[in-house]
Amino acid sequence: MTVLAQEQLKQQQQAKVCFGEVTIREYDMILGINPAVKLGAPVTITWDYREESPVHIDDYERSRMGKRHTNPRHFYLSYYRRKDILESARRAIPRKNSTTPRDKLNLIN
Repeated sequence: MTVLAQEQLKQQQQAKVCFGEVTIREYDMILGINPAVKLGAPVTITWDYREESPVHIDDYERSRMGKRHTNPRHFYLSYYRRKDILESARRAIPRKNSTTPRDKLNLIN
């Protein structure tokens, strides 16, 4: 093994990543623009968020035991789910003339 290869191996063995805390953010959903959506209205998240208190990474991982989703399809919203979200939001909209279109589209969970 060359001196360069030994030095690279030593650096790789010394490289470590440590995590301390996790902070979870919750974002509101609004109508969006997504050309990949072929049926129904696309949704997206807003820039505004609510932040929970930081949690130590070990405590967070313990609380997630058995809840981790590995199938990417779990993260897609079907047409029917998006439709339900939009209909729920429509029913929750107060019928006032003073609300802006953005307020009417806000889908607060």
